[in-house]
Amino acid sequence: MAKLATLAIGSKIGRFGRLRILALMMLVLLLAVRAWDPWPVEALRLKVFDQYQQLVPGGALASPVTLVAIDEASLAKLGQWPWPRNVLADIFKRIGASGAAAIGVDVVFPEADRTSPSRLAQNLPTFSADLKRQLALLPSNDAILAESLAPNRVVLGRAGATGMGAANALSHLTPVAEIGGSPLPYLPRFDDVIANLAELSAAAAGRGVITVVPELDGVVRRLPAVVAMQDKVLPSLTVEMLRVATGSSAIAVRSDRSGLTGVVVGNVLVPTDRDGRIWVRFADRHNRHLVSAADVVEGRFDPAVFAGRLVLMGAYASALGDIKATPLNVAMFGVDIHAQMLETILTGTGLKRPPYALGAELSLILLTGLILVVFIPYLRGKWTVVLGVAVGALVAGLSWWLFLQERVLIDWSYPAGSLIVVYTMLVYTGYIEEERSKQQVRGAFSQYLSPALVEQLAREPDLLKLGGELREMTFLFCDVRGFTTISEGFKGDPQGLTRLINRFLTPMTDAILA
Repeated sequence: MAKLATLAIGSKIGRFGRLRILALMMLVLLLAVRAWDPWPVEALRLKVFDQYQQLVPGGALASPVTLVAIDEASLAKLGQWPWPRNVLADIFKRIGASGAAAIGVDVVFPEADRTSPSRLAQNLPTFSADLKRQLALLPSNDAILAESLAPNRVVLGRAGATGMGAANALSHLTPVAEIGGSPLPYLPRFDDVIANLAELSAAAAGRGVITVVPELDGVVRRLPAVVAMQDKVLPSLTVEMLRVATGSSAIAVRSDRSGLTGVVVGNVLVPTDRDGRIWVRFADRHNRHLVSAADVVEGRFDPAVFAGRLVLMGAYASALGDIKATPLNVAMFGVDIHAQMLETILTGTGLKRPPYALGAELSLILLTGLILVVFIPYLRGKWTVVLGVAVGALVAGLSWWLFLQERVLIDWSYPAGSLIVVYTMLVYTGYIEEERSKQQVRGAFSQYLSPALVEQLAREPDLLKLGGELREMTFLFCDVRGFTTISEGFKGDPQGLTRLINRFLTPMTDAILA
């Protein structure tokens, strides 16, 4: 019997050991997957961060940005886009005269204006020779636009491109100081540039990259502060606008061994992630001024909406197609996204995904997983559920608190998912092992104990103790005198013998039990 008890208890100890080994192996696998970070894991994490912004979008702070919209009303009044560039020159002059700190243009002008007088003379053969000579003497619309750029602190956009064949030469570069090493290995990279006409680029107060690179799911969450184009570092449109507005002649990029830490503009450090991108805190509402370009042309605006402000001009009509998805499930125009990035920088409300985020998430997975591995095998029923839910809620609550209080993005979805996997594995394999243990107990004791006691031991193997236990018990030892002779009398009626014995044993047993 002692040998059988040892077998049952050893089976229980072995079951706990196997449970933990399997759970630890699964935990190591989950940690490896998170370190690898395949696309489904990243997509889930980004959706969690989107949900945070949807629950608590950016506030309606007083915006330092004014938008000049190339909207439907402007297209109706000024004609189809692109407009003659002398019209754009007039817009920039009016905005600059109102005291704008800088004007950013979310548009590229790579080709000459076809409506310039000399171009019209070439394209309309019905003009007389004298009229053509007079038109050729007039300044081109591009020259008129170029003359309006520098005095009004206009920053032109340039677009990044890939796969265009021979790369265009980069010119008119903003000086970039590198602090802590070259940032090129970490930055978003483009092979080529779609630049403005040379005379426009040379005359502009600044030039910034306007390309918005969505995540793999097509949602724009981060915008680059600087990008790598060929072997050069170029500022984004918003960073270049800040440089022009502050009167700085250069920007600086700060890096360490893990990547970028920020961009310095006007002696102010703008924090970025390791790839030089900024997590934009999107707002579903804002106090930003929006002025139709047609109203600027016709002079129907309050100069105060431009005075001392950063002005962005860009497409604000669906027909122009510059629309992007954002975390708020709202389709935004590209110029509006640039405005939100400017507001994020200037109000200091940018979200942070610090370099230690991956280490923190791996630590959460390991710590919470070990808690389950240690305690789940000892718990029963509802307490396993309580422990699993409590640990999961702790992880999610910590992530939410960091977002609200520190604007730090720490993912809870993968650690919580890992908890579910480990918890399910422990509970399910525990159930399988429990059933296997019961079968072993039944097989080991069925020849020695009554079926009821075997089932009790299968349900409660803790009842088995090496060395036995002391109890006060009552036993009945009984023999029936002449039983052989009696049984021979029931040779033809064995059921009758059974009834006779039961008539004797039942009252005797009742007495013992009493």
